[in-house]
Amino acid sequence: MRIVVALGFTLVSLAVMAAGVTLWQEGEADIVGRAGDLVIVPLKEVHTAMTGAEPTTLVVFRVHEQGQPERTLVDEGHSGKEIVT
Repeated sequence: MRIVVALGFTLVSLAVMAAGVTLWQEGEADIVGRAGDLVIVPLKEVHTAMTGAEPTTLVVFRVHEQGQPERTLVDEGHSGKEIVT
């Protein structure tokens, strides 16, 4: 499974159009989004989104802080997740 864990300097909204997605946020319970759901990642949260075997369609909306990077990848030891860049 490819998992990229990032600290986002953005407010991210995932509109799930087909299948589903699991949102992992450090220190929080997983959020499972299904077709028709809107999943929100708060600003400056360490997070990743994971899909299953079924093809998934997402529309991603991001609001960026001016002058800040879009995201910063976190190291593997930070979250215990496998990091693929």
